[in-house]
Order: sequence, then C-alpha cells, then structure tokens
Amino acid sequence: MRYLLDTNAFILLNLDFKALPLTYQRILADADNTFVLSPATVWEMAIKVRLGKLNLSGISLDDLTGRLRRKLKIGLLPIKQSQLLGIARLPKVKDHGDPFDLLIIAQALTENLPVLTSDGKFHLYGVDVVR
Repeated sequence: MRYLLDTNAFILLNLDFKALPLTYQRILADADNTFVLSPATVWEMAIKVRLGKLNLSGISLDDLTGRLRRKLKIGLLPIKQSQLLGIARLPKVKDHGDPFDLLIIAQALTENLPVLTSDGKFHLYGVDVVR
C-alpha cells in the first residue's frame, strides 16, 4: 500500500522511530508498503529550521530531505494544480488552517492516500488517517 507521511511522522521516522505509534512502526517496516512525502513537508521544515523552531539533532535539512529520504525509499509527491485548487474546496475546520497541512490534506484526498499523522484534525477533512 502507498502512504503519505505527514511532517511529524517523517521527522520521527528519521530521528526517533520508537516515538512513533506501534501501528506506524509496523506499516513503515513492511517492505510491501511505499511512502511519499509532500513538498509542503520540506517547505515547512525549512521554515521551522530557519526560525529556530526545529532542531534536527545534528542532521542537516539537506541530508534529511535528500540522502536519508532516498535511502528510506520515500518518494517526493509532485504538487499538481488540481491539488492546489482542491485546497479552496476543503471545509473550514475550527482552529486548523495551517497552509502546509492544507496542501498535504489536498494531496492525500486527490491521490487517495492514507496519511500517517499525529494531527488530530486531518480526519475532519475526510482524509483516511492511519491510527
């Protein structure tokens, strides 16, 4: 099965695998599964690193999103215009409007991908969230 990794799941996969829920650990360890990452995740991490809000424990952002991502065989999901336009059709969810999340949600919906995320509001958009 193909899964979309949210930013937090991608970071924990690389920095603290055991902090991930056991369900995620099993899915990630299953060689039959494939994984993709939204460019929104790379963008979000770059901004947080720049602002000093994300510490990657000595791993460079280039290494994390490049070499380590490829080593783990995590593809980068291209952004399509249909996904960007899909953001305008998403329901308004109270206290949730992070632009990075909205793109990840739109990509999950248009590509019909389940998402590994710790965000408790993704399901409110109709996204198939792995628990």
